[in-house]
Amino acid sequence: MIKQIDGVAHEPYEQVTVDADSDAQGDIMQALGSRGAELKDMQADGRGRVRLDYMIPSRGLIGFQTEFRTMTRAPGCCTMYSITTGRSCRVTSASGRMAC
Repeated sequence: MIKQIDGVAHEPYEQVTVDADSDAQGDIMQALGSRGAELKDMQADGRGRVRLDYMIPSRGLIGFQTEFRTMTRAPGCCTMYSITTGRSCRVTSASGRMAC
């Protein structure tokens, strides 16, 4: 997954949109943050649901679907989808910052 471009490690990134109940918002944000995700937008619908848009390294999504379902406790009510957006500098796991 890691590709060297001009001597700098790059990895694939995805745009992830999560729709979930507001009760699970904090747990979802903490879990994605620990996986190197960067919050881009957050919208509440006023009816107890929230939409969170993130950019995240593809490797950060491995195993997240199971964790997501456990956090939300309602797999039929919550959705998560992603779109591959390209490559960017690699996020270092220790600091959570890009290593460019």
